[in-house]
Amino acid sequence: MPMTQEELMHYENLIYLPMVLAVLKQDREHFVEMSFKFARPYQEIIDNAIKAVESDYRFSKIYNSKRYYKLVKYEQNKTNTTYQCAFRGTEERLAYQHEEMRDRTEKLISVYFSKSVGVNPLP
Repeated sequence: MPMTQEELMHYENLIYLPMVLAVLKQDREHFVEMSFKFARPYQEIIDNAIKAVESDYRFSKIYNSKRYYKLVKYEQNKTNTTYQCAFRGTEERLAYQHEEMRDRTEKLISVYFSKSVGVNPLP
């Protein structure tokens, strides 16, 4: 039986969310070094995004662990990376182009920034 959309989402979270975290943490370090008149609101957006990503990553790790699902980087070359997924007694290989991974990571950062900003507090 093929992987469900929910299973695929949790597997991809194990691939993409560590990349999102690495980028956000690195950007936060650069941001702290820069001089802004009002730096705190920007830092809070990054910090809130990091917390949300960490929470989702933790949830996906638990989801896969409880089901004894495994994800292993299988092969990597200049243009793509292949992961091997073990689930429900079967194995499947998922291949991702690096350009696709970069674009998806960037999109996820935008999504987490949107979540961290929340609702406009002004009347």
